[in-house]
Amino acid sequence: MRVFASAALAAALGGCSVAPAADAPVPGATYGPATHAAYGKTFTAAEAAACTARGGRVDRRGRLGTDYCVTALADAGKVCSDKADCTGKCIAPDASIPAGTPATGTCQPDNGPLFGCYSAVVDGKAAAGICVD
Repeated sequence: MRVFASAALAAALGGCSVAPAADAPVPGATYGPATHAAYGKTFTAAEAAACTARGGRVDRRGRLGTDYCVTALADAGKVCSDKADCTGKCIAPDASIPAGTPATGTCQPDNGPLFGCYSAVVDGKAAAGICVD
């Protein structure tokens, strides 16, 4: 019976795909998401040079140590109370602030994905903290 249940679950999930991380910046008119090497890989010399030529900088992020070409966002570090105040996310100063607590944050520094533990600020309140590897 367990074999059947496992096979049924595998079949049901077979068509699933992994969605982009919820914290990845959304492409917009003034900036795009950071480009990256294959997950867990480093840029080649040519990729790193292309990144620098576009005005970016290579930054290794995440548990897999993936190279990303990131660019600073114009409103980096600006005080915010919601994502609408920022090009990227509005991040609380401490991931342990209880969800729903009134809070202000700062706009994320660049267009790269956020790793580590953090809380977003939404409508002037801390959202539940998350940790991203």
